[in-house]
Amino acid sequence: MRARALLTIALMLALPASAQAADLYVDPHAAGCSDVVGPDVAGHAATPWCSPTPAFGLARPGDVVHLASATYGAQLRPLSSGTAAQPIVYKIAPGGGRIRGTRPPDPQPVVLSRNGKEFTPEGETDVRAGSEYRVKTERPSLDINVKELDAGSWVMFELPGFTTASAGTAQKSLDALRKAGETSYYKSKGSLWVKVVSTGDVMGTGPTQGKGPGDSLKVSR
Repeated sequence: MRARALLTIALMLALPASAQAADLYVDPHAAGCSDVVGPDVAGHAATPWCSPTPAFGLARPGDVVHLASATYGAQLRPLSSGTAAQPIVYKIAPGGGRIRGTRPPDPQPVVLSRNGKEFTPEGETDVRAGSEYRVKTERPSLDINVKELDAGSWVMFELPGFTTASAGTAQKSLDALRKAGETSYYKSKGSLWVKVVSTGDVMGTGPTQGKGPGDSLKVSR
């Protein structure tokens, strides 16, 4: 029996499930530029934004913002830098350009604690099956994924300040949650508790045989 699992915790934004990364354009010299249009319009080089300011609030994880060669007065202060897996990228077109800017803000850190010891997960992180972890972060939502666990093995998380889980069975007490044999959650005063129970991490037979993506749920405030 495997005693450890791989845990992935990532920042999730309030985007439709079908949202795809896009190319967005900024060109103050274009006749059709406008800062009042949305990403669907600025996704075409002929109808770009006039300045990078709209992109700071509208660009989504994985998007690439193409900046035409120009001098931009706006400071580079995006509201989000995307995620570790899907950063928002700002590219200056060939020919150069200047942005009077600052480094995009890093996502709020996530800190796990167990038995009084704290650590910051980075990418896929080993966690011990059958253990409880406390999660501290200021992020608005998290995607929790646990994999490489035997069927029935579990990991449990306490998330202060969180209120909603996207999957699992609601339990009426913390004791009931600890006894649950399937992925479940319990909302207590001030905290959300989730128990992720592995389904076996198996994709099937034939071309898809092998380890699966693991078991996931999303939590939000």
